[in-house]
Amino acid sequence: LLQTIMGNQESKQDEDENGNEQQKSQYPVIGNKAIMSKKKNGSTEEPVQEKLKWNCDRKIAVRICCHNRHFAENSGYWRST
Repeated sequence: LLQTIMGNQESKQDEDENGNEQQKSQYPVIGNKAIMSKKKNGSTEEPVQEKLKWNCDRKIAVRICCHNRHFAENSGYWRST
């Protein structure tokens, strides 16, 4: 059942346009826990850019991108921007 939900986790070989073998990505991509370790700006080294598109609130963007451990923005937030 888990394989049905998450898909095949095995890496596969594929060829690029030049015929070179490449690893084909499988989802979900599961990273090492160090990805979320404390950094200069929460879980990121660089701060969120100052000017955001669609009138997005920078404070919310910082919370989501740099200090988010569980969820993103509130349901429907994107409709209000």
